[in-house]
Amino acid sequence: LINTKHATFNIFEKTIQTKEKVFVFYDDGTKLESYGLNYNVENGIGFGSGGVKMFGEWGIIRANSFSFDTSDHMIRFYNKPKLTFN
Repeated sequence: LINTKHATFNIFEKTIQTKEKVFVFYDDGTKLESYGLNYNVENGIGFGSGGVKMFGEWGIIRANSFSFDTSDHMIRFYNKPKLTFN
């Protein structure tokens, strides 16, 4: 589930883009929070470069940018990621 105040869907490129605060919620209760997101609906690849925080029962990951791929279920954090355990 992606939640933001304003987003744009490009019908031809099949992309969703927002430059505002965005929340991504996962089935296990994990929450990702970032400023800005580009997500390609067709290939399942997304990225953001406006800073990111990911909250889970294990702790918090903070980084300057991230990417994710829904086909391999991987989230990658870039530019000095930091993990704080609960």
